[in-house]
Amino acid sequence: MKKAETKLEKITAYVSLIISEICCWISAHSTARVFTKRPVLPGFILFLAGTFCILFQGWTRLELEKYPFWYSAAVYISGAYIGYLLYHLSSLLVLNIVYFLLHFIFRIPVSHYPFAVLAFIIGLTVCVYGLIRAQLLTVVHYTVKSKKMSGRPCRIVQLSDLHIGSVIGPRTIRRIVRITNSLHPDLIVITGDLVNKKSTAECRGIEKTAAELAELNAKDGVFACTGNHDPGPDNTAFRDFLRMAHIQKIDETLTETPSVWLAGRSGNEKEIKTRKPLSEILTPVSSDRPVVVLDHSPSRAEDAVRCGADLIFCGHTHAGQFFPCTWFTKKYYGADRNHGMSRVRDTTLIVSAGTGFFQAPFRVGTRSEICCIDLKAE
Repeated sequence: MKKAETKLEKITAYVSLIISEICCWISAHSTARVFTKRPVLPGFILFLAGTFCILFQGWTRLELEKYPFWYSAAVYISGAYIGYLLYHLSSLLVLNIVYFLLHFIFRIPVSHYPFAVLAFIIGLTVCVYGLIRAQLLTVVHYTVKSKKMSGRPCRIVQLSDLHIGSVIGPRTIRRIVRITNSLHPDLIVITGDLVNKKSTAECRGIEKTAAELAELNAKDGVFACTGNHDPGPDNTAFRDFLRMAHIQKIDETLTETPSVWLAGRSGNEKEIKTRKPLSEILTPVSSDRPVVVLDHSPSRAEDAVRCGADLIFCGHTHAGQFFPCTWFTKKYYGADRNHGMSRVRDTTLIVSAGTGFFQAPFRVGTRSEICCIDLKAE
């Protein structure tokens, strides 16, 4: 069975590469036509550059012991190109249909050139917008009421999917920390995917990044569960990073804070199948305060609902990160578990669209967000 799956994966990869190269050539040729009447050579040069970006994006999936100095710039440029390719081809397809209707159906004598120029402008504009949009942080406020709350409210700030790596480094983390601290949280939770890959080797300025995260200020502490991109518990470099960042990893454990019971679930791919029953983790819980569960993926939230959790924090979906992936994730997870706050029986579920972003450094139709939750007495 595994051999069959491997063969299918290889065939899928080759087919995807062929389709990508065809799309790359169409886009390169159309882009070259905008600037010259002889697009063959410029188009071929753009095609080679695009091919490098496509192949490099595939190469980034490999785990390396050491990353070259130019790696971060190449990730950013190739990711931006993928965004341009997607929206340039989409607009080119739509505009070519319009051109075909006008020129061949309605017999209106129009030139194809303005349509090529417009497709180029749309593709470039949406790509630049997406690059800027990914860097803008939005604070999203939610209010959750619980009968178990007594005394003053508890303000919880959720960070998720930081994806610290080749693109997201100390400078971005510094902004995230500054905005988070300005919200004056009682408790900070991080719902997985702190790093971009299953090691910290890709993370540029890892010690500086850890020092920036150590500035997070919450009187009840900073806690995190792991995600599918995070290293396993045997990774000493990741443990050292969390220690330097003053972040407490609470996978498969229960922590008592002054305001809530806080349980963490492992999102690491190797550990998911061996996770403890949540009911076992929650055995010491009493009804004197709300039960809050951190679980990276919302697809596993039902377990916490059955166990009577009051509040579940998740991430993972990125809300699709960019259109049209936004459609697919909403279809796969369902609108209530793709992004935002929803109610499942007596449990409140909050799914973050992610504070960072994965690989391609752009967002279209979504936002990079910090969630601020005020937990109050009902």
